[in-house]
Amino acid sequence: MARVAIQPRAGVTRRTDARISLGGFLHALGKIAVPDAILNKPDRLTDDEYEVIKTHPDVGRRLLIDHPLAGLAESAVYAHHERPDGTSYPL
Repeated sequence: MARVAIQPRAGVTRRTDARISLGGFLHALGKIAVPDAILNKPDRLTDDEYEVIKTHPDVGRRLLIDHPLAGLAESAVYAHHERPDGTSYPL
């Protein structure tokens, strides 16, 4: 059977493509520490609930910290809520 070469998407290197894919898959990893009652709440979150939600990027980063592939996804996991205007979290 012939091997099919997988081409990188959007003109990026295979390494960058792998980082984007892995980061996208793991970006919300830290939400496993957020109670289901908050994650599934149909109404607006209270200030206290929102503070809990804002912990998930750091929780995800800490869960990955000792994994050998952590460097590939750490920035996506930790910084996926960053905004250029500085209104994001974590700060």
